[in-house]
Amino acid sequence: MKASRFCILILVLCSFVAVAAFSQGCSKKEETAKPKSFKPLPALTAEIRLDKPTATANEELKYTVLIKNNSKKPLAGVKIKFQHPNGVTGEMRQEGGSKPAFDESTKIWTWEVGTINAGDLFWFDFKLVTAPDAPSGATVPVKVDVESTSLSKPVSSNTVTTTIK
Repeated sequence: MKASRFCILILVLCSFVAVAAFSQGCSKKEETAKPKSFKPLPALTAEIRLDKPTATANEELKYTVLIKNNSKKPLAGVKIKFQHPNGVTGEMRQEGGSKPAFDESTKIWTWEVGTINAGDLFWFDFKLVTAPDAPSGATVPVKVDVESTSLSKPVSSNTVTTTIK
């Protein structure tokens, strides 16, 4: 009998604590969340991806370039450029699409993309081959720059780097 009374007393106390906690929680004035300020996306974004962070001499590297038009209007005259990095051969293998132009004096590859419609994503893959005499520990950084006649200044991608083993 004493155990039953004790259990009932515990249940009553727990109920009282639960009701008190609930009523205290309900009586608090809830604060409304203030919207956080955010930075709008630029009209054009560029990203480059690399299939592997390390390679040996004379090994193929595969890159993927992603260009996104975040604006609400088409972007015309889009060109993608990148400086041919040291540590790779002059060999460029692009998968599909138009072949890029190479300026021997500046060592810059240029793709003429044309117009990218509002909200569209343009992407392509290309491959470079590490130089046969690339020394161990050398790095091969690559980034792309994108320009458009619709924008006042070019946009740069992230930089990806391969280290020669």
